[in-house]
Amino acid sequence: MTRTVLVCDDDRLVLMSITAALRQAGYSVLEADSGDDAILLARQHKPDLAILDIRMDGKSGFDVAAYFRDYLSQPFVFLTACSNPAEIDEGMSQGALAYFVKPIETPRLLQEVAATLEALDARSEPPATLRTLLDGESQRDHRDWVAAGILMATESLDLHGAISRLADLARADGVSLTAAATRVIQALADRRGSVAERGPLEAGGREASSHPNGRARD
Repeated sequence: MTRTVLVCDDDRLVLMSITAALRQAGYSVLEADSGDDAILLARQHKPDLAILDIRMDGKSGFDVAAYFRDYLSQPFVFLTACSNPAEIDEGMSQGALAYFVKPIETPRLLQEVAATLEALDARSEPPATLRTLLDGESQRDHRDWVAAGILMATESLDLHGAISRLADLARADGVSLTAAATRVIQALADRRGSVAERGPLEAGGREASSHPNGRARD
């Protein structure tokens, strides 16, 4: 059975890149470049999963997520450049199944979409592969997911390697896994804040090397 994925992003280049990759992977794809369009498409087609940007003109990704949660029971994840811990907390509190920080490599995104759909099918989240790698309170903390995603993207690790790396950081600093995860998230937020303070001319070269479109906006 062909699965349907709704993608909502007001950056047309990002939208085209994601939707093309999903179609090539065999998914049926719905495109929306605004929150209003995403809600309309979700109501009409009831996709298996929605991928939402956060910072958009008009309705934000948070606005769309709230509607999905309250009126449609529509499963969704966030894919966004917003890496501030407060925004991550808000995103997960909206009921997101996962929160991914741009830029993310296409194979990794496809892997995460497939894993999320499998978790939905099994009515179990997080997926068993992640549950077996986490223990205690950290098993239920979304920051571990986010930090693992950051390490997967920045250090070219698979999921197991990212969790192992996070555990190594926790042991080295003598803190819990979730505390180490929080530090990884904050480090990314600080790094992006430093780039923003330097301004586009000074920071442009470095940002272009880390973003497929050479753009710093969400």
